[in-house]
Amino acid sequence: MIRRIVPGADGDVAVTVSLTTAGCPIRGHFQSSVRDAVMGLDGVRSVSVDFDVLSDEQKSALQRTLGRTTCRRARSRSSRTSSAWDPARAASASRR
Repeated sequence: MIRRIVPGADGDVAVTVSLTTAGCPIRGHFQSSVRDAVMGLDGVRSVSVDFDVLSDEQKSALQRTLGRTTCRRARSRSSRTSSAWDPARAASASRR
């Protein structure tokens, strides 16, 4: 969840990524993946990746956007469906 991208005139880019929890176990993965992706763009000289944490209200809004109104609903829905990732369902959820 990219919160902000600030390109500098000198090729320095600052990116802020929002985490759902302060102790996100894959924070390092996000940091290196974002840095590598942005460094691959023409004209980028350096990338700084900072993090913030979503508030409870922001997390609730994100869950609604993704079609997950409650954790219980998401769990019960996932138990009725295949655990395989479905690109069509993911695309549909991102349009809601």
